[in-house]
Amino acid sequence: MITIPSLAEGALYDTFEAAREALRPHLSLSKLAARYGLAKAADAAA
Repeated sequence: MITIPSLAEGALYDTFEAAREALRPHLSLSKLAARYGLAKAADAAA
């Protein structure tokens, strides 16, 4: 359990957790995001 004393409305934390879970399958540590413009450079160096 996580307690955030200044957050009085628990539903806001539930919304945050739902958003975090929705992002999880789209996050990766194995490849760079295209928006950084570095993926091609990293592929070329490999």
